[in-house]
Amino acid sequence: MSTSYVFDRSLSKRLALCLSVLLPDEDDEDDLTIAHRILHLADLGHDGEEHSVWIPKLATDKHIAVTCLTSSRRKPVSNVMAACGLRAVHLADSFSQLTCFQQAHKLTGWWERIVAQSYRLKAGECIVVAANGTISDK
Repeated sequence: MSTSYVFDRSLSKRLALCLSVLLPDEDDEDDLTIAHRILHLADLGHDGEEHSVWIPKLATDKHIAVTCLTSSRRKPVSNVMAACGLRAVHLADSFSQLTCFQQAHKLTGWWERIVAQSYRLKAGECIVVAANGTISDK
């Protein structure tokens, strides 16, 4: 079963769609990337729900949340994710200031590294992607 990267409502559904069309077909045996899907929270019917509601629903081995919350909002949400065991990728605060096109441009360049590092996360752990693409543990 492949992992699903679920973009929350702090990121555009169009951004998730843009990245998902660039993924290789699941039956492409020559591709060495880790099999995964990219979805938006709205695709799963949870777009209008608060973090405390949708996070526990996604806290399985097959989901990794992708979010772009401000520093003040990141800590409480990270605490809920950790308590529920949801793995996460947090994008830098400044990422939200970019246009959807600029976000897509940056993420397409960083995506393979994000997947490689986030795939190793244990339940409740997260990585943070800085504005320059540097990836670090929380």
